Amino acid sequence: MKLSKGDLVHIPANCCMYDPNNIKNPQRYYIPTTPMMGVLLDSLNEEMTTVYVNGDYWATDNHNIYPLKQRSQDG
Repeated sequence: MKLSKGDLVHIPANCCMYDPNNIKNPQRYYIPTTPMMGVLLDSLNEEMTTVYVNGDYWATDNHNIYPLKQRSQDG
């Protein structure tokens, strides 16, 4: 499934997220200890994407983000 700007995404625990303004030499990074939900923003390059998570902007590898699946009405 192709992701688009504004999509809600699942971000797994223990993936590394970096300051999107300095991904080549990150001074600031974040490794979540639990799975998270975020909003897809922009692709930085072929390998990394910017997401909005917990009130902050982060860059992460594309293989760390997954589309959220819609629940059915039946549960």
